[in-house]
Amino acid sequence: MHTIVRIDGANCSFCFNEALDELTRTAGVLDVHGSFFEPSIDITHDDAVDTETLMSIVRNRVHGIAMCANEIRMIPLEPTTTDPVCNHT
Repeated sequence: MHTIVRIDGANCSFCFNEALDELTRTAGVLDVHGSFFEPSIDITHDDAVDTETLMSIVRNRVHGIAMCANEIRMIPLEPTTTDPVCNHT
């Protein structure tokens, strides 16, 4: 299976990398690639891992950073999934 998780608004590279590491260590996950450019995380996994488990990991790890007054604050994000698109015919 292939799940693409959109993480629009994510801008903390430390937490992003921690999410990728945790996803990689998750039983049933075969491959993980992430990009701030897209912004998304591509996860290849077997049927033993459900999408909600993957989403929970991303939701708990990835966040945005914003300035509020003179303080840096973490902003929670709500990841979404998209269907993979194949350009081969």
